[in-house]
Amino acid sequence: MDNQFEEMKKICLQKKDLDQKRLNFELEKIEKFGLVESFYRFCIEKKQGEENKVNSLVAYALGITSKYPEGEFQPHKKFESGRVGLPDIDLDFTDRRRNEVINYVAEKYGKDHVAQIITFGTMAARAAIRDVGRALMIPYSYCDRVAKMIPFGMSLEETLKKVHEFKELYESDSQAKNLIDLGKKLEGVARHASTHACGIVISEKPLTDYVPLQHPTQNDDTIITQYEMHAIEDLGLLKMDLLGLKNLTIIEDCLTRIYSIHNKSMSIDDIPLDDDKVYKLLRDANSVGVFQLECLSGETIISNTTIKKLFKTDNKKTLSSVYLDEGKVHKNKIIDILEGGEKNLYTLIAENNWYIKASEDHYFLTENGWKKLRNIKPGEGVLMKNKAKHLVYNTCRTCGKQIDGQKEGKSQFCYKCSASFYKNPSKKESKRKISESRIKFYREGGKPWNYGATVENNKTWKETAEKISKALLGRPLEERWGGKRANEFKKSQSKRSRGNNNPMFGKSCPHRKGGFREDLGHYVRSAWEADFARILKLHNLNYEYEPKTFQLTKPNGEIMHYTPDFYVPSQNTFYEIKGWFHDLDKEKVELFQKQYLDYKFILISATKFAEFALKYKTLINWECPKIPTKQGFGFIKVKEIKYSGREKTYDVKMQSPGNNFVANGFVVHNSSGMQAYLKQLKPTSFEDIVAMVALYRPGPMQFIPDFIKGKHGKKKIEYLHPKLEPILKNTYGVCIFQEQLMQIAQQLAGFSLSEADVLRKAIGKKIKELLHAQKEKFISGCIKNNIDKKIGQELWQWILPFAEYGFNRAHATAYATIACQTAYLKTHYPVEFMAALLTSEKADIERIAVLIKECKKMGIHVLPPDVNESFRNFSVVPNENKIRFGLLAIKNVGENIVEAIITERKNDGPFKSMHDFVSRIQSKTLNKKSLESLIKSGVFDKLEERNTLLHNLEDILEANREIKQNLNNGQKSLFENCSSFNHSVLRLKTAQSISLSEQLNWEKELLGLYVSSHPLESYKSVFDGKVFPLNNLTDEMVGKLVKIGGIISTIKRILTRTGKPMLFLSLEDLTNKIEVVVFPTVIEKNPAVFQENKIVFVKGKVDNRDGEVKILADEVEEILES
Repeated sequence: MDNQFEEMKKICLQKKDLDQKRLNFELEKIEKFGLVESFYRFCIEKKQGEENKVNSLVAYALGITSKYPEGEFQPHKKFESGRVGLPDIDLDFTDRRRNEVINYVAEKYGKDHVAQIITFGTMAARAAIRDVGRALMIPYSYCDRVAKMIPFGMSLEETLKKVHEFKELYESDSQAKNLIDLGKKLEGVARHASTHACGIVISEKPLTDYVPLQHPTQNDDTIITQYEMHAIEDLGLLKMDLLGLKNLTIIEDCLTRIYSIHNKSMSIDDIPLDDDKVYKLLRDANSVGVFQLECLSGETIISNTTIKKLFKTDNKKTLSSVYLDEGKVHKNKIIDILEGGEKNLYTLIAENNWYIKASEDHYFLTENGWKKLRNIKPGEGVLMKNKAKHLVYNTCRTCGKQIDGQKEGKSQFCYKCSASFYKNPSKKESKRKISESRIKFYREGGKPWNYGATVENNKTWKETAEKISKALLGRPLEERWGGKRANEFKKSQSKRSRGNNNPMFGKSCPHRKGGFREDLGHYVRSAWEADFARILKLHNLNYEYEPKTFQLTKPNGEIMHYTPDFYVPSQNTFYEIKGWFHDLDKEKVELFQKQYLDYKFILISATKFAEFALKYKTLINWECPKIPTKQGFGFIKVKEIKYSGREKTYDVKMQSPGNNFVANGFVVHNSSGMQAYLKQLKPTSFEDIVAMVALYRPGPMQFIPDFIKGKHGKKKIEYLHPKLEPILKNTYGVCIFQEQLMQIAQQLAGFSLSEADVLRKAIGKKIKELLHAQKEKFISGCIKNNIDKKIGQELWQWILPFAEYGFNRAHATAYATIACQTAYLKTHYPVEFMAALLTSEKADIERIAVLIKECKKMGIHVLPPDVNESFRNFSVVPNENKIRFGLLAIKNVGENIVEAIITERKNDGPFKSMHDFVSRIQSKTLNKKSLESLIKSGVFDKLEERNTLLHNLEDILEANREIKQNLNNGQKSLFENCSSFNHSVLRLKTAQSISLSEQLNWEKELLGLYVSSHPLESYKSVFDGKVFPLNNLTDEMVGKLVKIGGIISTIKRILTRTGKPMLFLSLEDLTNKIEVVVFPTVIEKNPAVFQENKIVFVKGKVDNRDGEVKILADEVEEILES
């Protein structure tokens, strides 16, 4: 390593045009920490990796990165001498070549110097009981009954104290007592080990000098440490995260296509970041496939579906939001559902073992208000709904892999390990057990389910059940009394709660406790205003109450006046406290925001105020927040937070002020929509994108309006001190990056780099003791630098909110770089980019359908596979604005036959006829099933009509077998050089051409979706004006009778208790998909219509009983022809 470092130092110092002071500083730190550049360079040479996360001059000098480090010299805080412990390093690579990098690192530094890192799963109370029972050979049913008495998240000790039945069993049953006592000893013990998703450790000496090593379960090739990552860091070893990034794979794939089609060689570093057309694309928010900004795993359950499915189907218009101001849950409108690239995700596991995967920046509602996942600690309460659909965290006891989708987490093994652990009994043994069980059942007085049933009493039960069902449903007043009498009754009921009949009549509004406040020294109009004033005082923010009355001009010229509640001079911000809006109030606020752009304005709604109350709950006795306990919400403690790898992410944007939704039972913050901000920002430079990436997070979003107004000159930028201007000028007076905070501390308060990093950490992690000391140090440092004490105090208050949310500039630059690179490729090489994007999503049919719609919007035609143009995956048709499906997308067609087709085409040119194809393709996998699938999917459409080929399928296969046999025997056909060869060997009998609808059905069957067209395209005139488009059906329409039309894509059949069939149809039109529920009485009217691919009209009522909009069918009618 010493020789490598000296060589690296020599190369760097030869670069005389570079900043020598900065080079020497970086080299000194690299030498101290023992870092070398070799495997970084390996990644660049192999044209993979993302190298912008460290703003390094050494990296630039060595050619590791082509990006010159931006901005003033800011030594890396990760390598600053005052930092305690080694830094961790994150590196991104194309996801399909990550193992190549790991193997290189092992080869370079020695396999005994490199290892992956272990993680441990511990045993919870229920699992401890079941495992002890298994070891003692106690019947599973008994152990399961004991385990189920333990509430999720409770320890055995806690259960004994709080659950009476459990304690009673413990004291009265000696077997249970022994089981629980042994379970207590096992509870919390490591149950299994698994491999960390991305972490590796590298050491100077062999790793066995520092840590014990082992092979993971069922993998003898990989080496992992026996210490988990925190112990690794405590030992002072260097941990690195080698991450596979899907977007880099897309970029790499796209660049390969560009070279192949245009003969233009480009590397990722050749992509410019200052292209005007790119910023136009971003201004138009045309960012499908570009941004990676969302925060939740696709498996997350919201309502009764997953966020991933919701993004694809877009068939839900509302979700439940918690409104803390009134302690209730209401349906709230979904503004948008967003999808992005892969991100690092972390699993938050609550004490009830429910879990959710989210990025570290995602916000959860905790006992102390909204907090980022990374700031939540085990033992802290998060708001959850106790009866929500959820996921239970569980892992395989053999390999440690997480098991998803298992009810209440009961499973012991993953699918693979269960196959090796369990074995099926023999037929003889099975028959014996069934016979013994049957004899035991009857001996104990058991009777069959239909014992005593006759035709007569069965009919009686049925009629009685129907009567009870009708009675329970009830009849509406309109049906019982008629419309007129029903309306009169409803009016009389309404009058009972009017005027002085209302229990609140004559009483002041609950929040309207106005009057003089001794602690504030002034009058207020409500308790909320008083509480908000106390929050400002808590932060030492001087304010003016009802400071000024503004004149407003309505569009018709009428003059109005408006007085905001608070003004904070240091922030140049007006605050308005509003529990609810009258129309006049709303109009005034909107006019003020439009006509007084120089001022910052923040509206504190009832919901936002309730969140303040959570955050500052010890300040006073709050009237709110109110937790909706009646609807099953409460705070449950966090048990554990662990890294869970990289996944594609999604988020939901909700209608304000309901800024949250329930996901996996957790109350989480919604997305505020990057697209909307991009349209407002109108980015014109790379710096705009870097800033937006840093600001677009739930905390710093509050500063986005200031940044946008500053960029467009709609707000005058003022600085508390002249020294702030050079630091904040490029970000329009908004402190965005951690590096800016550190510069402020250095240049205004005289902090060293290590002291500035301690300040950043103290503010970011809200360490009270450290904060108090840092405040004194900061203010005294300002005084020493000839800055007035009052200004120093104001500066401290000013930087606090910015510092809390500050983002690392190098990380923001890296994400912005990828965003701009993908945007550039989408702008200038749209066909190549979309082909690469489609290939990256090839395993996800529903996502492919979304991307094909995007292609259509871009004017790109996606075509079915073709024998002479298709490759393995999606490919670009040269010189045309078209993309071809890959051959591997066809069901029943394997890799061998695909490789044979591509290789033969490459060697001897395109196939000229069907006989040419069967005579050249000698693959053993060309059989009846694969050939039929190739024909039906349209692969040979340019050679022959599909139905003709199907009609001659046996003859074609026979010709292929004959040619193979002749070749194997070393014979040549007598007709090889004859012009009539094709017809003499393979004569195709003519057949009637298939209809378009049948052709499309074959495409749907074999490709998973309609490609060349859609069956409903020719029915537009039939549907227009006669049916309700499916994408317009919302929760607001529940109970209304509608008529819809579409094609039946899938049918699920069940039997009711009476033995009659009931159907769940998936109906789709050109706008969306929806579930249609068909009851037995409707089926009986027209049973023949209920078949897949039938095009139908459906009349029925809109329903959302399970949280999903669906249709309860009253009538289904087939449309026979368009």
